[in-house]
Amino acid sequence: MKTDVEIRQDFFAIVSASEIKTAISGAVQIIPRRIGSKVEDCIISVLASKNAQIQECFVNVNVYVPNINNGGESVENVSRTSLLSKICENALKSGFGDGFMYKLDSQRILPVNGKDEHVINNKLLYKFNNE
Repeated sequence: MKTDVEIRQDFFAIVSASEIKTAISGAVQIIPRRIGSKVEDCIISVLASKNAQIQECFVNVNVYVPNINNGGESVENVSRTSLLSKICENALKSGFGDGFMYKLDSQRILPVNGKDEHVINNKLLYKFNNE
């Protein structure tokens, strides 16, 4: 069985070797995001994990994109969310690693409550063979 930390490290390596790392203005992290960050960060987190011979869990690879000012209003930076969502889709569509496989389950662009930013939520299905 892999721990949440090991799964996050698997995705840290995948994302760090992909175009996502060079396309964002911030950092790729497996720890909580810095409070007050105003850059494009990529945060990796593990959701509920099921332990069995084939361990399954969902992993979020979230890319945060600051809003832009449009006539005094804070609005989604559609050009950046569009570009970064395509980069994420290409980089995270599916793949394999040492005893594991993953595939992109869903991708959504959502406003972040209480902040002037949106998040590209990439939800991935991760499977690890515990043999």
